[in-house]
Amino acid sequence: MINILISLDDNKKDGRKKNPEISLVFTDLDGTLSHNGLISADNVSAIRDFLGYNFMNHVVLASARPEYSLKRVLEEHDLAGLLEEHISLCTFNGQLSYHNGFKLTDIPIPQDVVSGIAGKLSGADELVMFHSANTSYGNISAAWKAWEKENLHYEFNRLPKDFDKTSVYLIEIINTVRKDLSSIITALDHRDDISTYSFPTVFTGELPEAITRLAHIIPASVNKGTALGKYIEASGVDPENVLVLGDNINDYDALIYPGVNAVLIGKPEETLRRKFDESSSRIYVTENPETGFAYALERFR
Repeated sequence: MINILISLDDNKKDGRKKNPEISLVFTDLDGTLSHNGLISADNVSAIRDFLGYNFMNHVVLASARPEYSLKRVLEEHDLAGLLEEHISLCTFNGQLSYHNGFKLTDIPIPQDVVSGIAGKLSGADELVMFHSANTSYGNISAAWKAWEKENLHYEFNRLPKDFDKTSVYLIEIINTVRKDLSSIITALDHRDDISTYSFPTVFTGELPEAITRLAHIIPASVNKGTALGKYIEASGVDPENVLVLGDNINDYDALIYPGVNAVLIGKPEETLRRKFDESSSRIYVTENPETGFAYALERFR
């Protein structure tokens, strides 16, 4: 194995061009481009500078969030005008993605999984969310609904009567110190068409309840890495001209995509570190969660 987790500070330019020209930036949002729900002024400026440097440059915002939530974030940071022509949205960890206004991937969760989990909900199991293309559903408490709307810009609806006809791309479960819904995850372990990600929340601010981990349920055939491959193919760029940034386990497949320049924002948790140790990828690391994105772009310019 030649895996190296090295500080981005060691990626220095010494008078000769060591880095290829970056033309495609593929970045996670929460914990990578944004910190506690906000994109810093430095990171916003870095995006604008990168896109203004060459009109062919492109940014892909790759997130577990729905499309409408990502658009709201861009609007709040005055970046919405760059959508489609300069910024593409890769939603639900790659399940539903767009490039230049065209759909690249569209793979919902198998309907029997969606219906099966919805059927397990009760008054006690309230922290389960179902995200379709532009609508989110969840039997969650009022406190969580208010927090999600303020911080993640989700607007939840009750499960409709015809929910079994709804295409769902991401099922999100929040495990708290009082609730353990891991049995739902365990019941899916035998299926080869489903993947699950489990990781701590990236938000350090006050939450409605003390939580331990988040869990995402998605189809196994697509992840951020396979979606990245679609963007590389559609853009016609070489992987060495791609910069990938992420902070968590659902970014892993994109960070180790062959030939790309990869930057991890923050220290990896143990599960992610073990996966890196088993890979043969070189990953740069910067521990600043607020401006690490801007710093990475500067280092690779």
